[in-house]
Amino acid sequence: MIFIKERTKPIYLLKLEAALRRVPDTHPNKQKILKEYLKQQSGYRGEKTVDYYLSLLPKEQTILLPNLRLKNNNNFHFQMDTLVLTPRFFLIIESKNSAGELIYDTETNELVRRKGTEIEIFSDPVLQVERQKLQLIELLQSFNIPPAPLLTLAVLTNSSVTLKMKSDQMKVPGNLIRAEALPNKLTEIHYSNKKEYIAYQDLKRLGRILIKRDQPYNPNVLEKFNVKKEELICGIHCPSCFNFNMRKSRQGHWKCETCSLISKEAFRFSINDYLLLVNNVIKNSEFRRFLNIKARRSAVRLLSNYKKTGNKKATTYHLTYYKS
Repeated sequence: MIFIKERTKPIYLLKLEAALRRVPDTHPNKQKILKEYLKQQSGYRGEKTVDYYLSLLPKEQTILLPNLRLKNNNNFHFQMDTLVLTPRFFLIIESKNSAGELIYDTETNELVRRKGTEIEIFSDPVLQVERQKLQLIELLQSFNIPPAPLLTLAVLTNSSVTLKMKSDQMKVPGNLIRAEALPNKLTEIHYSNKKEYIAYQDLKRLGRILIKRDQPYNPNVLEKFNVKKEELICGIHCPSCFNFNMRKSRQGHWKCETCSLISKEAFRFSINDYLLLVNNVIKNSEFRRFLNIKARRSAVRLLSNYKKTGNKKATTYHLTYYKS
């Protein structure tokens, strides 16, 4: 298996994490942000579980494309958790990381989750992945890609989930499986599809085309949850415990007064928060306000590694995302 697009934490999830750090607990929409974060984080963990089982398979001429969000021929977006490309077949995998008891109704196309006294209704994952299939087929036809069998799987990734059918007359669809069954299922699919429809070089070219067309979901989180920039918590947060108790030492590093972490780059993680939540450009005065830095010269020094445009008070710094 070859990942030509690595699965990384989605930008939307990174933005929700930053919002949880920066939006005060007293904000009326803080719980909505937390609920959305837990939902997105659960989905991401489920997708990583699928990656683990896929990694156990032989490394043949197979390409994996995680988290593809594409525009269909009608200019609407559709997203696939994992797309598997092989010369013999293409496969879309939809991951569901729900825990508790799932009751599946194939007549109403509903998936009902019971967890304690909590009841939640989800859309049919099989129907969902079939819709993705139809949209991908149309898109591939516009690329003049040789037709290969396009298969689908809906994968339950949470080990603690139980699945029941609404009635005894209903059967579990053959493409709805648990994550631990994925290697055997893929081996079965591989040996039942022996004809090769597309050369491996063309397969890689297709993968690169799809990556170029990828448009990750990237909303303005402050607007989405009705949070004003001025309401955000200012200061440099600890990259380890996330408390806003970092203090600058004379030696040039920051020390967290909560967990004692020492870091020279702690300020960069707070710049990340600004980039994710507010803007990708910043001026010295706004930088000092957001990070609670008093001295203008100190701010200039910390911003020295970023590209800048303009002069004096009009100087604008262009932020890039920092990865440790």
